[in-house]
Amino acid sequence: MRFPFPRALTLILWTAPAIAGQSVLPLSEPGRSMPDWAAHATELEIRGDWQGLVEWSEEWIGTEPESSLAWFTLGAAHAGAEEYSDAVAAYIRSIRSTVDNPATWNNLGHAYLKQKRPDVASEALLEAVALLPDFDIAWFNLGLAYFEMELPDKAIEAYETAISIRPTYAYWRQLGIAYGHSELARWRAADFRGEMDNTREIDAYLEALRLQPEDTFVLHTLAVTYASSGNMSEAWELHARLNRLNPTEALLLSADIRQFAR
Repeated sequence: MRFPFPRALTLILWTAPAIAGQSVLPLSEPGRSMPDWAAHATELEIRGDWQGLVEWSEEWIGTEPESSLAWFTLGAAHAGAEEYSDAVAAYIRSIRSTVDNPATWNNLGHAYLKQKRPDVASEALLEAVALLPDFDIAWFNLGLAYFEMELPDKAIEAYETAISIRPTYAYWRQLGIAYGHSELARWRAADFRGEMDNTREIDAYLEALRLQPEDTFVLHTLAVTYASSGNMSEAWELHARLNRLNPTEALLLSADIRQFAR
């Protein structure tokens, strides 16, 4: 099953005046020639020159070893290069200088998620949302951490919070996945007695499709959900939509739907 990548705030967002309407970091600090260092770092990030950004960040740190932003930038550079152990170390060092920046905690959580360490990721992300309760990206990442920890109900709460702040396609998509897993867990706990209630899963996927009508994963998954609920007409309608986008995927879906034919 394909999932969205955990979201990390880049240097560009971290130095922005505000996230979710609240200040994250002052754009200047006493004794810091921040515009020079940060401006060039941002240029390197935009170009995707991660090695160049690593070298620039290390030079910056050599000049200003207590600069939390310099260490954050080094973490972003290593994360961009998929060097997550180094990213974690740099973010932790940034937090030592500035402990109350939610973006750093979010990025630390993101790096832990990329390392397949959802338990410590959740701890970092809880720090992020405690500092900035309207931080939808951190809530989304927290949902991903809980999902990987096989805690779908807690994941649902985190995704729903993210959606209440900013209802994006990715959040609805992942919420649908979590609803499906939560209902399956409930049904298994009941020894498979009764009917599965996929209403919430379906509603979330429909909202995701409204925002992104050509998501083949959602089309396929929602069609199977309809078929498993006995709604074959809706399943085949989604199959037709998928066939126009990806005939190979639609062929696989047709086999999935027929498994539920009565």
